[in-house]
Amino acid sequence: MPAMVFRSADDASVSEADRQNENVKLLQLKDFTSECNAANGFFSTNKPDVIMKNLLEKMDELSQKSIISETNWRVNIEVSK
Repeated sequence: MPAMVFRSADDASVSEADRQNENVKLLQLKDFTSECNAANGFFSTNKPDVIMKNLLEKMDELSQKSIISETNWRVNIEVSK
């Protein structure tokens, strides 16, 4: 099974072939809000696809299961002691 590729939906370099490819997920950034009720979250000036790629590689290395959003740059994980 081919690996998922995550790209920004507003990235001008995304080709029509990428838009039609089911293994390419085009994700939206959420608007910044200073009042956030999320337990853990961050904002960065780094490109989200670079952060996602590195994060998922590390999580895979650690055998950490995750659920990746199909619409936004979000990864949900469950951690237990």
